[in-house]
Amino acid sequence: MRTRFAVAALFYKMVQGVLFGIGMVLVLTLAPPSREPVLIPWMIGLTVLISLPIAWMPAPHLMLRLRRDRKAAAGLR
Repeated sequence: MRTRFAVAALFYKMVQGVLFGIGMVLVLTLAPPSREPVLIPWMIGLTVLISLPIAWMPAPHLMLRLRRDRKAAAGLR
């Protein structure tokens, strides 16, 4: 569990950055200028919350290589 959390934490910042960029482009291009100061904080909070499960789901898949390397080093198959 500790390794999965570490991998998810590393992956979280990348996912959050991409979602933040997409959200900013959408807010700045589609929202009227009078609504931008209200929508930007909401978009930031939403990307923080949405990024958590998105980063948590692929963490086991990202650890497969680490598990495979540990088994090979131990002489297991």
